[in-house]
Amino acid sequence: MALSLFVQAECGYCPMDELLEFAREHSKPVMAAEAAPQRYETGKLTYSVLGRDFDPRTAEQIWGEWYAPFLAFVHDHGEVIRAVAYINTYWDSQSMWGKPYPNGYWGDSRVQANEQIMTRRLAELNKDTWLMAGPDLYSKLGYTK
Repeated sequence: MALSLFVQAECGYCPMDELLEFAREHSKPVMAAEAAPQRYETGKLTYSVLGRDFDPRTAEQIWGEWYAPFLAFVHDHGEVIRAVAYINTYWDSQSMWGKPYPNGYWGDSRVQANEQIMTRRLAELNKDTWLMAGPDLYSKLGYTK
């Protein structure tokens, strides 16, 4: 099973509760197949709903508004969320997502666009919680030939 996590609902991630409960009941793993902080411009430290008016944000605010709740959600449901794919891109560089924003404003989710966010994300990924791609990944996951 998979879910997408971009813009958080007002109640956090409560719309995902039903999917996660279904996955638990049926012993199915869940993948956050698409995840990125939509509406944030990481490099410019701004937030915009429509891509017209941009509200300033600090790196700490962006981390606290999107990354921290996202990571808490993943950790809180770690027994069922087994994989995460983060979309690290400058959305405007792709015609489908750029101006005049027919699919909504997506911003810039590249962590390397802000040193503070990149440093915090690397610190998170260095925790033992995460498995990274490598030649021994499948054996760590318990797969055998």
